[in-house]
Amino acid sequence: MKTDTLTCRYQMRATQEAFHHVLFNEQKKYFEANHAIGNFAEGCQVHINMQTKTSPKVVPAVITIKKITLNEFWTSTAYEEGIIEQRYIYTMQRNGKLLVTYSEQSRFNKAQSTYSYMVAALVYKFFFNRGVKKRLRHLELNCTHG
Repeated sequence: MKTDTLTCRYQMRATQEAFHHVLFNEQKKYFEANHAIGNFAEGCQVHINMQTKTSPKVVPAVITIKKITLNEFWTSTAYEEGIIEQRYIYTMQRNGKLLVTYSEQSRFNKAQSTYSYMVAALVYKFFFNRGVKKRLRHLELNCTHG
């Protein structure tokens, strides 16, 4: 594992098109609920408050959609300590299942923040994987029942 990136892979029974549709609609709802600036497309932004992984404080942040394609959804979250790149990449496998890879890459403005993150990530990785798999199972269920 790269020290700046957390990654989780999950295989599901869904088509690439169905997953893209469900993910796109869920992200669109989130952006609209948080008063998105611009149309829901690449470049669209929302201003939020979020808790960081490296400290218990809540900080202002801006989430920007970087890329939307039929096999990728990429956002970037900028806040006072740095940037977090979040990506869903999804491709059909030979076994007929869809492989979804979700990753978060964190880049920090200060070396101390990088060190704090590396220490926190050792513990956080367990909760990250559990949370991402729960989220992906939810999306998979919506692919088959939505």
